[in-house]
Amino acid sequence: MSLPDWTISTPEPNDAARLSAFGAARFTATFGFNYPPQDLASFLDTTYAVDKWTGLLADADQHWRMAQDSAGLILGFVQAASMGLPHPHEPDAVELCKLYVADCAKGSGLAAALQQSVLDWARGRAAPALYLGVWSLNPRAQAFYRKQGFEAVGAYQFQVGETLDDEVIMRLGL
Repeated sequence: MSLPDWTISTPEPNDAARLSAFGAARFTATFGFNYPPQDLASFLDTTYAVDKWTGLLADADQHWRMAQDSAGLILGFVQAASMGLPHPHEPDAVELCKLYVADCAKGSGLAAALQQSVLDWARGRAAPALYLGVWSLNPRAQAFYRKQGFEAVGAYQFQVGETLDDEVIMRLGL
């Protein structure tokens, strides 16, 4: 199997429907097995609502990049913003909120390229650190972030409907 070629660009608010559908599909494929159907449906309806994503994409304080193949198929995206994790608080730190990559693009370097765009953005803001939350039972993602220099610094619970997941907070000093 050959890995796809991609181009990375800044999505516009009119990309919200495609991006939110891709995000919901990736979340479901990766984590959906872990939740009762009503919890998953409630979470997806709220978190991936197109009007919400339209507003997020228009927010100048957010960093978004989207990767597409030559046919315009979304292969991945990244979202970063001001710190929103519950702990720890570090003035001017930023958060990598979402980094999703299609299965066909895993191992292609796309995740690292999208993450690099976040690092460039965070350094441009003179952020002292980049934080993220990752599911405690996702060793592949944790290994990827550790390879990039992130260290576990805390934990919190992430709510999906009525289900609470244990999440690891990771930090990369900039």
